[in-house]
Amino acid sequence: MPSVIRSIHPVSQPQGSNLCWVAVIAMIKGRHSPGVLNEIIAEARARNVPMDSANRLDSLTGVPALATAFGLSHIRTGTDILAGSELSTRLVRRPLGLLGTLVNPPAGTPRHAVAIHGVTGDFSSASSSTALGVDPRGYSSINMSFFQLQMQLRTEWIIWQA
Repeated sequence: MPSVIRSIHPVSQPQGSNLCWVAVIAMIKGRHSPGVLNEIIAEARARNVPMDSANRLDSLTGVPALATAFGLSHIRTGTDILAGSELSTRLVRRPLGLLGTLVNPPAGTPRHAVAIHGVTGDFSSASSSTALGVDPRGYSSINMSFFQLQMQLRTEWIIWQA
């Protein structure tokens, strides 16, 4: 069974915050020092990443600007179910980020981001490949089929270190 697995330092977002995207950037870039979330927010603002006063990314232009600001590649995926190969081909050097909309969001914004550090199984389909990752809400571990993950998070963007 093929697998692609990269090391990851889990980073959590503060409870009740909109900083999942910040934690995902930290995990992709391998940054995990105290205060890293504030550092990344400051860097994003300095690099003109569009966000509001609550540090929520602009829904249309935020992800491309974020990827560019941190030297990452990005692709808009739409909301179709993706095959595991969409992950395996992009896990070249570091974890990657999936950004999208939660299907059943808790209170707050439905927008969310998670970090994926591995994929195993048959990469040709979503149901036969397993995604391994970190949900920054409370260090939750992700270990489920890529199909199941996409049933919870409608993936709209993938960002990765090329």
